[in-house]
Amino acid sequence: MEKAIEFKNQGNESFKLKEFEKVRTNFTKIYIFPKAIEEYKDGLRYCPKDEEKTAAILYSNCASCYFNLADYNMCIECATQSIALNKEYLRPVLCRAGAYYELEKYEESHEGISSR
Repeated sequence: MEKAIEFKNQGNESFKLKEFEKVRTNFTKIYIFPKAIEEYKDGLRYCPKDEEKTAAILYSNCASCYFNLADYNMCIECATQSIALNKEYLRPVLCRAGAYYELEKYEESHEGISSR
């Protein structure tokens, strides 16, 4: 019980220090992004094979979530799937380039954008 009270007090202090934005951000990373990824993956399971643009959007959305979770390898994987389905869709290209950059794979990051 003592530990619970300690964490409660820390939470109260953080709140008083206007750390609400930090708490909200952590909640988003812990709960919202993983939930969104699962929903996008469910969408992909039900997406008809001939709906390539829709599937590209779903993969791109997954990539964006993974990027925000700093899971750059999964981001690259999903963005690559999206690009394979719709080469005109710019959002996954930029997302993948950003992930390569974060992984310090600067050549891949540059190539992904310059090949457009």
